[in-house]
Amino acid sequence: MPLRSISITDWDENAQAPHGLHHLRQLESLQLYALLPPEDLGTLPADAPLHSLTLSHPDAINLTPLASWPLLDTLHLQCLTNALHEDQWYALSHLPKLTRLTLHAAEDTTTLRVPSDLRLPQVIELWHQSSRTSTAAEITEQLRTLFPVFPHLRALRLYGTNGNSVPINLTLHPRPRT
Repeated sequence: MPLRSISITDWDENAQAPHGLHHLRQLESLQLYALLPPEDLGTLPADAPLHSLTLSHPDAINLTPLASWPLLDTLHLQCLTNALHEDQWYALSHLPKLTRLTLHAAEDTTTLRVPSDLRLPQVIELWHQSSRTSTAAEITEQLRTLFPVFPHLRALRLYGTNGNSVPINLTLHPRPRT
């Protein structure tokens, strides 16, 4: 029976993912809470029917190889210490089935600096978590810049701290047709 799902966790912040992951060609779900080796995503099985991928500490990773998994519908990027680079954002546009995107920022990090000309119409759920304190004006500006990039959002969850340390959880519904 081929392995279809695996979660690899190593709490040592310098631990690297184990070698041999590229042999798991039937993998559909991978949760990787360890650093990728210098070859980045090249160490993962390019021909696997991957639907869900979680990467921890993906700041310096070239995300272009994500296009190897056209069935990828769920992507979680955990422990981001910097905002995604433009090329990382554009790599997401090559994932036609990507419907769920989660960005989990490390403390005081803003990860939602999205290029204004980028369009990700396939994404219908966006989650962003940060412990950074945001003002109402900053949240309003984030929303203003996000909606054109993600025109088909149905669920947007911005978890963070505002003045009252209350999570922001906004669910969008399509407008009723008249």
